[in-house]
Amino acid sequence: MRGGTSRCIFPPIAPPYVRPLTLTLSPGYEAEGTVPPHVSRSTFHAPAFTLAEMSVSLFVIGVIVVMVGSSMTLMLRAAANNRNPLVSGSTSGASASAQAAVARSATDMLVADLKVATGITTSSSGGGLTANLIVPGRYGSDTTETIVYSWTGPGASLMRKLNSNTAVSIADNVQSFSLPAVTRTAGSGSAPAEGAVTQLIAPAGSTPTNSALTATNQVAEYFKPSSVAAASSWKITKVQVKMVGTNTGTVTAQIVPVDAANVPMSAVLGTASVAGSSIPTTAGYVEFVFSTPISGLSPSQGYAVVVSATATGSSVQYNSASTAAGMSWTTSTNTGTTWAAPVTTSGMLLNVFGTVTQ
Repeated sequence: MRGGTSRCIFPPIAPPYVRPLTLTLSPGYEAEGTVPPHVSRSTFHAPAFTLAEMSVSLFVIGVIVVMVGSSMTLMLRAAANNRNPLVSGSTSGASASAQAAVARSATDMLVADLKVATGITTSSSGGGLTANLIVPGRYGSDTTETIVYSWTGPGASLMRKLNSNTAVSIADNVQSFSLPAVTRTAGSGSAPAEGAVTQLIAPAGSTPTNSALTATNQVAEYFKPSSVAAASSWKITKVQVKMVGTNTGTVTAQIVPVDAANVPMSAVLGTASVAGSSIPTTAGYVEFVFSTPISGLSPSQGYAVVVSATATGSSVQYNSASTAAGMSWTTSTNTGTTWAAPVTTSGMLLNVFGTVTQ
């Protein structure tokens, strides 16, 4: 202390760290020269790219844009190629190579099936063609399978159906489809000889029961003649079905293949019809003659006679205590869409006539 005055000297206190303040003054304020002397004007500069850095960035962005554009172009081209005009409803945009590829694929599939077929039948209607192929069972199965190729005419799809599966298109917009005569030669012996028309199936038992036909109710009988077991092929010329009643419509008999459970399939090999007025009022056999014999039938494949009518009034008679071997009876209430389980103890009163080729 000096002269009665005391003074304490303290060490300076370091102020806490404060981020620098940037103060931007309006141009008018600055021009007036009224900036307080204790305010220090400072300018904050944000980080910036150099010209070289900007050039490199623009180059990289350009490369990315080009790559993305190229990828989209390739994807669009691939999508366009996948829309095969032969399978999408128009051939106008199909290249010759695209059309040839689809035709070749369908042809290869058909040829592969024909090579292993043991029986082939064809039928034509309205400019279309249906081919039914019987092929050996696959995956070690002892049964046979049925492949149906169908085409309804120029511009329609060529459909392929295996057994009772849904038919699928193997080529659309087909303008023509035909099958030449298919032959197969085995060994050097003489040509197979076809026998005379003979009765191949006959009913067994004598307990007739009526099964009424309607526009939706159908009946069917599975059969496989024992007399064709050693044949190379056989054919059906006509069938006789015992019926009774009156009918103003049309009664139709069809021959169809059956699946592994002996259930009728949708493929039709032959059709014959009679007027309902020809059905006897006292039970008797009604004859259905196929205008073209159903030929090329396989000895290992089972078939069925399906009887339907367009009106009520007539019935098919079946034996409710059948003793016939290799036969079974079944019915449908929805025009053949589904069938009841075949019954081996019942059998349609049926005669089947045809020939056997040894």
